[in-house]
Amino acid sequence: FSILNRLLKRMTDLAVASHASSSPGELISSVMSYSQAEQIIVKTLDDLLPSAAQSYRQGLQDLNSGVVRFSYRGSACELREALRETLDLLAADEDIAKQSWFKLEPNCTGPTMKQKVRFILSSRGNSKAQRALAEKSVDLVENLCGEVARAVYNRASISTHVQTTKQEVQQIKRYLDAVLFDILEIGGKKQIK
Repeated sequence: FSILNRLLKRMTDLAVASHASSSPGELISSVMSYSQAEQIIVKTLDDLLPSAAQSYRQGLQDLNSGVVRFSYRGSACELREALRETLDLLAADEDIAKQSWFKLEPNCTGPTMKQKVRFILSSRGNSKAQRALAEKSVDLVENLCGEVARAVYNRASISTHVQTTKQEVQQIKRYLDAVLFDILEIGGKKQIK
C-alpha cells in the first residue's frame, strides 16, 4: 500500500513539474488549436511583445474554451490590451505628438489608438486610403469594448447578455486580427521581428 501511495505521489510530482517547466503559451497551445491567422499573430506577438501575446491568447481561450461564461467583459479587455500594448510599442506618444496632423482628442491626455495606427501606417508610406480601414477597425474595437462593458449594466437577462456579449467579443477579435495584420506587416513586404 505504501509503495502504491509513493508511486502515485511521484507521478503527481512529475506531472506538476512537467507543467511548471512549460510556458503558459505551450500549455494552452497543446490544448487549443489556432487558425492559421491566429498562429501567425501569436508567433509575431510572442517575438515582439510576449505580454500582448498572452493577452491575445487569453482572449482566444475565453472565446473557444467551450466553458460557459457569465461575462465576456474580461475577454474583450484582454483583446483590447493586446492591441494597446502593441500600439504603445510601435508608436511612442512623443513621436506622434511631433506630427503636423496630431491634435489631442477631447477628454484624452495622449494620442488615441486610432492616432497611433495612423502614425505607424503613415510612417511606412501607406496612403490615406490604405490607413482608413485600419483606423476604422480600431475605432470599432474601442466602441465594441465599451459596449461589452456597458452591456453588463444595461441588460436585464443574463442569458441574453452572455450570448450577445460573446458575439460582440468575436466581432472585436475579427477587427483586431485585421488591425494586427496591418500594423505588424504580417503577409506584407516585411514582418516585424
